[in-house]
Amino acid sequence: LFGWIDGEAVKSPTPADIDAACDFVRSLRDIARQDAADELPLAREACLSADELYRQIVGRRARLERETAFRGDLSEFLRDTFDNMLHVTWSKARAGLQGAGISPTEDLPVAHRTLSPSDFGFHNAVRGDDGALVFCDFEYFGWDDPVKLVADFVLHPGMALRVRLARRFEKQAAAIFADDPAFAARLRLLKPLYALRWALIVLNEFVPERWAQRAFAYGDRDRNAVLARQLGKAEGFVDLVKRENAA
Repeated sequence: LFGWIDGEAVKSPTPADIDAACDFVRSLRDIARQDAADELPLAREACLSADELYRQIVGRRARLERETAFRGDLSEFLRDTFDNMLHVTWSKARAGLQGAGISPTEDLPVAHRTLSPSDFGFHNAVRGDDGALVFCDFEYFGWDDPVKLVADFVLHPGMALRVRLARRFEKQAAAIFADDPAFAARLRLLKPLYALRWALIVLNEFVPERWAQRAFAYGDRDRNAVLARQLGKAEGFVDLVKRENAA
């Protein structure tokens, strides 16, 4: 169950690394088709419907609301920027899903789900001495919509994938999950919402108890400087969604 991996962090992913990640996703899909996989639980914060994704975003937004009384910069971002973008994006996603014959409220059929690490990316990979990648950290592993796996992979702020690498991953993922006729439409319509979800995730440091959990990792860095950086990341995600909504 546990072992030591000699190697180094994946700092500059290559097209071959994207291919290796896709091979891993394909392996997970194949394992998901085995009978024993039925006994595995849902992944952490699984999103099996558009409504569940929206509910999680609203829940994260509510947890940040209490901090707006103490942080004017956070309040301005949430109320003047984020809230309107969420309203526009959610309305567009719901209309698009309904137009494509996809119910926003119904859970994804079991046949189209996959197994997911739920924190998948090169930030949780080690390049071994032989050059091969080893993926690790399956604390949140379980069943989920493959669209969430793909969206989180290409959006994860810990990787900042170049556009052509992100597109390479999405193209191969579409082939892996080609038996789901609605996969491409769900990814196109829901990825902006996942980006807004990430905009809130990177703001976790504004919540005192979350800051206390991360303070050791930040060392003696000034908290205000860290929060300003995280707010900049959140604004970047909103700008991404704005561009996609305008496309």
